[in-house]
Amino acid sequence: MTLDAEMETPVFNSTCRIEPVAPDTPCIDVYERFMSNDALLCVAVVDSDRPVGLVSRSDIEVAMQHRWGRQTFRNKAIEVLMIEDPLVVDVDMPIGALNQQLTHKATVALLQGYIVMKDGRYFGVGTPMSLLRIVTDMLARTDVDADTPVLPDDGPCLLQTLGHGCPLPPTQKRCV
Repeated sequence: MTLDAEMETPVFNSTCRIEPVAPDTPCIDVYERFMSNDALLCVAVVDSDRPVGLVSRSDIEVAMQHRWGRQTFRNKAIEVLMIEDPLVVDVDMPIGALNQQLTHKATVALLQGYIVMKDGRYFGVGTPMSLLRIVTDMLARTDVDADTPVLPDDGPCLLQTLGHGCPLPPTQKRCV
């Protein structure tokens, strides 16, 4: 299979089905949920099946571990710490299109995650790790010529963006 064909794989394949929280959920409850699950990177904030925000592990940890963080945020609604305008994509969006959005328009979503919708309703979240896994699997399945770089000419690729713009090692020729 070609890389172009693989990049048509829908976002569905990289979506994590994470139980969302309501906007009025106390910050301490969301924080404790993150602390009890090391693999949890982000949680959607949903009101009536509609996403209204996203909470990233790093953001809530910074807020709650600050000197007065627990006292300040303990009983406040999570909506005070949520990202109000996260990247929202449809479950049928091709991975290639998501990659373009992440590397050219919404690079902050590479750190925070993004929300996936299906039929206008919350479906799950995508994380940098889930996307990286699926793209890595795609590259392994493609029949790209090893001597042909797949670096885009019009901007950074996913692997370069994750590396904060650092050049790829000389042995790394492929990029998505």
